[in-house]
Amino acid sequence: MEEEHKRKEQSSAEGALQVQRVKDEIRAYVDSIELQDSVQWKAYCDYVDFLQAERDFHTQPFTLDRAGLTYPELRLGLISEVIRQRTNEVPGYKQEYEHITQLVEKLNAA
Repeated sequence: MEEEHKRKEQSSAEGALQVQRVKDEIRAYVDSIELQDSVQWKAYCDYVDFLQAERDFHTQPFTLDRAGLTYPELRLGLISEVIRQRTNEVPGYKQEYEHITQLVEKLNAA
């Protein structure tokens, strides 16, 4: 029983350490961005905006407008369109967007 408790504590500590490592990796990525007009900054901001809009879409109470859409739904659609356009038009954006997506997925898995 005591041994099982120690394993659980160790597993919990390792999980917290892994989360901290991934958070540090994300902070280092953001800190390495030198220009706010860079591809890296655009990808990071778009991804954060997308996550916020997606959360709002699922959690905010809503009222339909004349077109039958909600504000969170419109915002999510607009951000998705910006991401789609930048993916197709901005060199290097797709790779940077995928990179930040992978970092956040690592954080969620930790």
